[in-house]
Amino acid sequence: MRNKIIFIGMMGCGKSAVSSCLAQKTKIQKFELDEIFVQKYGNIADFFRNFGEDEFRKKETEILKDTLKNREYIISAGGGVILSQSNRSLIFNNENLVIYLKAQAETIFERIKDDTARPLLKVENPKQEIKNILQKRQKYYEMANMAVSVDNKTIEEIGNEIWKRL
Repeated sequence: MRNKIIFIGMMGCGKSAVSSCLAQKTKIQKFELDEIFVQKYGNIADFFRNFGEDEFRKKETEILKDTLKNREYIISAGGGVILSQSNRSLIFNNENLVIYLKAQAETIFERIKDDTARPLLKVENPKQEIKNILQKRQKYYEMANMAVSVDNKTIEEIGNEIWKRL
């Protein structure tokens, strides 16, 4: 059983819920990088508006580095954490089991279409924007040790599938 697990994937793919499910099964502490960000710096959408995405990504990297200092963890990473080469070096190494929760753009859109706190989706055509973001990030997500499709599955089904594969 690995004791350093990181969940990656697009917003709305279920990283928070699935990592909580796995944390309950393994008794390993879960860290939600976006929640830590909010505790330290406030609302993400406000931060984006006031300081921009680049500054957000810098703070996200600091939080990731701090969290990785723990002896064991289950991390729910923000969807864009893999955009930075330095973050990819921190995430994709022999210590971590990286699990990509893979969702189709339509699934993501249906799950988050009413969520007004998604700064990257404050555009005219959010469904197309999801497709664009997914296309840019796909090659990085695919670097994961394990990919699990989440389309048409409950959190419990996804958690059980991962549990069996561990």
